[in-house]
Amino acid sequence: MTGIAERPDTRSMWTNWAGSARCTPARRVSPRSEDELAQYVRDASATGQPLRLAGSGHSFAALVSTDSTLVELHEYADVIAVDPVGMTITVQAGTPLWRINAELDRYGLALENMGTINVQTAAGLVSTGTHGSGTRYGCLSSQIASMRLITGHGELVECSATSEPDVFSAARLGLGALGVISTITFRCVPAFSLGLEEATEPFARLIGRLPELIANVDHPIFFWPMWSDSVHIRAMSRTTAPRRPPSRWQAWRDHYLAGHVGLHGVLRTHRRNAALVPFASKVLTRRPLRSFVDVSHRVFTFPQRVRVVAMEYAVPLEALGQALQELRRALPSAGEVVSLPLEIRVAPGNDIPLSPAYGRPTGYVNLATDAHSPHDKIFQCAERVLGDFDGRPHWAKLHSHTARSLAPRYPRWHDVQRIRQSLDPEGILINPYLEQVLTGTA
Repeated sequence: MTGIAERPDTRSMWTNWAGSARCTPARRVSPRSEDELAQYVRDASATGQPLRLAGSGHSFAALVSTDSTLVELHEYADVIAVDPVGMTITVQAGTPLWRINAELDRYGLALENMGTINVQTAAGLVSTGTHGSGTRYGCLSSQIASMRLITGHGELVECSATSEPDVFSAARLGLGALGVISTITFRCVPAFSLGLEEATEPFARLIGRLPELIANVDHPIFFWPMWSDSVHIRAMSRTTAPRRPPSRWQAWRDHYLAGHVGLHGVLRTHRRNAALVPFASKVLTRRPLRSFVDVSHRVFTFPQRVRVVAMEYAVPLEALGQALQELRRALPSAGEVVSLPLEIRVAPGNDIPLSPAYGRPTGYVNLATDAHSPHDKIFQCAERVLGDFDGRPHWAKLHSHTARSLAPRYPRWHDVQRIRQSLDPEGILINPYLEQVLTGTA
């Protein structure tokens, strides 16, 4: 083949972070340069054998799974350049978010928004539409200034809003099916601090105040246990106040005692007796409400030590309150519970064709639960409810849709198919899961 060194365990099983997807690829390779990455794609094209890429494995769906060549990006994970004047950072595809944040800190820069997990790779973050919360600040894909892609034939394409704009528009969130991402240049902003204020409110009062909270808080997140009338509010807003980060004791209490020991206890309780999950969760949430100020990425992100499975739907923002009320009525009849509170976030609309927030301000509703406890019925129930509000599933999380049912939900679906065909006409980058949810050839 190429003469490039391969991992010795070429037939070992690959498993994603949650254990919800696994595969036994014929080859597992780890490129160290763009040339090596492109060569692996050319090898796949020459032999007609499919190829998929793996980052940190934080997708719950089977986006990566393949029995052919699996390209792992952990050795292709450098920061290439930071431009303090132009306020951009260019990184290789496998660069984890925590490293991007650390490098930007050195230059007094930051990404304007992000989710809660910082171990995901740059390519994985944008390919699946990873997002934070806030109606004025977009997802990671919307913060891309330019990209270098490798087509299904192994050719390099540089794209941006002014160079190959159709390719750029679609490939910013392309599920790894619109070319292999080699490098990404993100737009940055001056570094900023976030003030975190936590509160609780009764469900009914929160629904009435949703528009106010969404308008007045830069980055709101709401946590609602399906068995409770109380909603936990995590309000993060930009501030010039002096930083007052959590003490070591507070960080240990929140991230290890509650976030690790406590949540593991809830999951174990769920496996043994689902009826006790509400009680276990109430014990866990009896910690003091937090208030602190710190550098933005330290407030946005926190360690995720418990392994769960999740589904998430994006509904029009104006329907979010009504959708939550309908979930409150419907979920108790499912006969199952979810281990963790539902997580509700918001986002602005964007112009990325496969984004769940395409063309409309959006509310995201996430359900996460113990992977080893029954959850099919409650996920199906939530999917029916949120689907009735024109919900679009998160690409990296569990859902039951096919390309046929997804196409009507995305106005530019057929544009994406045309661009994909031009970049990868032989379907080298397509696996069985993408045949089901994207190409419709399963």
